[in-house]
Amino acid sequence: MRDALSLLDQVLAFGGGRALEAEARSLLGTLERRHVEAILTALAAGDGKTLMQSVAMLDERAPDYHQALGELAGALQRMSLLQVLPELQTDAVDEDGALSALAARFAPEDLQLCYQIAIMSRRDLDYAPDARGGFEMALLRMLAFRPLSTADDEPRPAGRATTRRTAGAATVAMPANTGAAAPPAVESGSEWPAMLAALDLQGPARQLANHCVLTSRSGDVLRLRLDRSGEMFRRPQLEQKLAQALSTQQGRPLRIEISVSDVVEDTPARRQALVSDERLRAAEEAIETDPAVRAMREVFGATVQPGSVKPLN
Repeated sequence: MRDALSLLDQVLAFGGGRALEAEARSLLGTLERRHVEAILTALAAGDGKTLMQSVAMLDERAPDYHQALGELAGALQRMSLLQVLPELQTDAVDEDGALSALAARFAPEDLQLCYQIAIMSRRDLDYAPDARGGFEMALLRMLAFRPLSTADDEPRPAGRATTRRTAGAATVAMPANTGAAAPPAVESGSEWPAMLAALDLQGPARQLANHCVLTSRSGDVLRLRLDRSGEMFRRPQLEQKLAQALSTQQGRPLRIEISVSDVVEDTPARRQALVSDERLRAAEEAIETDPAVRAMREVFGATVQPGSVKPLN
C-alpha cells in the first residue's frame, strides 16, 4: 500500500495534479491498447516493415517490455476465446469488438502459436542482449512461423523487416569528435539539476533522472545515486535513454553507473515535490485568510472542503 501511494503521488506530480490514464501510462511505460492493435494488425497482414515501425513508436515511450509481451499475450488469449465464443458478452464491448475483428484475420492455430511465442519470449527476455531486441525477435518469430497443420498450403507473407542493434543498457556510441569544441565539464551536486534542464528527455526516462543525484565523474563514466522512491524507474531501457541523452548533450559517448541509495537524497524530484507542497500550503493559507471565505463561514457556517484547494499555476 505504501508503494501504491508513493506511485500515486508521482502520477499526480507527473500529470499536474491529475491522475488520468494517459499520464499514468506515460509515466509507467505501459502498453496502450492502440499499440497492441497496431502490432496485431501488422502481424495479420504479414507486414514486417509496419511491424517494426510500430515497435519504434512504442520504444519512444520507454515501455516495460516484459509487461508489453504480457499484454500482447493477453490480447491473443482474448482473440482465441472470441473465436470459440463469438457471442461472449463482457463489459469491454469496444475492446472485444476490435479484437474480434482482428481474430477473424488469424487462423486459430496461428493465434495459439503467437500466444506461445509471447509467453516463452517473456520468460526469456532477460537473456536477450537488450529488452527491445528481445521484443522485436518475439514479433519476428510470430511473423515468420506458422504451424504445418494449416488449412491452406500458401506460406504466410513475411515483410522484410530490418532490425537495428541497440547499444548496451547504459552505454552509447557517438560519432567521433571532428574538431568541435571540447564538451563542458560535469560537476557533481548542484550541477545535476542544470544538466537535466538541458536534456531532451521525457516520460519515465526523465523520472529516472529526476530521482538521481550525480556523485562523481571518472573519465566518461558518470556515477549516479538513485533515491529509493524512484527505484521503480530503474530499467535497462530507461538507463539507455538517459545515457543517450547525456551523451548527446555532452557531445561524446558517456556511460552511467547507477546505485540505489539507502538514505533520502536531495534529488530534483524531491525538490520539485517540496516546491509543490510549499505552493499548496501558500494557497491554503490564502484561502484561510480570504475575507470572502471568512464571511461565508461566519454567516452560513461554511467550511472549505479538504483537498479542494489548488495553486493557480
